[in-house]
Amino acid sequence: MIGQIVYVKNHKESEEQANQALKSFKKFGWDTHLHEGLTWENVQDTPEYKNYNIIENSRLLNFEKENKHKFLTKLSCAINHVRFWTKVCKENKPMAFIEHDSICTTSWDNHTWSTR
Repeated sequence: MIGQIVYVKNHKESEEQANQALKSFKKFGWDTHLHEGLTWENVQDTPEYKNYNIIENSRLLNFEKENKHKFLTKLSCAINHVRFWTKVCKENKPMAFIEHDSICTTSWDNHTWSTR
């Protein structure tokens, strides 16, 4: 399975967790790599920010009106996901979007879904 581990560059804990995640996923045969994610601090410098249309009466629009920091945090997360989905569509392969604090405990081939 292909995986992209998203982390925050220059954030010590995020980088440490991402490297632990990378090691754990590679141990079980995943084809994973680290990907620098957008944050509230740098999202405004992206082309997506300038071209992002926010749906009227949406939670994101409410965040923009009420709390700029929360709005930028949520928007950076959304853009990180959209960038990943775009990559999946272009490559036409199954892939996993992995948060930096995830740890792999089994191979994908032997994975079973728990209903607990």
